[in-house]
Amino acid sequence: MEAIEAHGPRMCHCRVKATITTSWTNNNPGRQFYGCAKFKDRAGDCGYFVWYDPPICNRAKQIIPYLLNRVGKYRAREKTYWACMLLSWLITFVMVMLYANCKPEHVKRRPMLSLP
Repeated sequence: MEAIEAHGPRMCHCRVKATITTSWTNNNPGRQFYGCAKFKDRAGDCGYFVWYDPPICNRAKQIIPYLLNRVGKYRAREKTYWACMLLSWLITFVMVMLYANCKPEHVKRRPMLSLP
């Protein structure tokens, strides 16, 4: 199907305002289309489908999925870094608290000086 020239509200075959959805398939990554508002509910879907965006070039079809994959890997790595940082802060906090509560018995405490 060809892209629609004038972008405006469209009505699907159900006589409901068609929604604009983004395709994330490998053939049309990031490309938007008009679809039936009942698209998620396959039983009530009228099958209305018209591209909102013009077709993308073949190079973009290769690059966009690759970049999305890399972003996903970086996000997973970022979660690992945050977990490591949180764990290191937790360990540091526990060690400081243990050290603060550690009172060796062989060390005599000086009595506090009383003011005259």
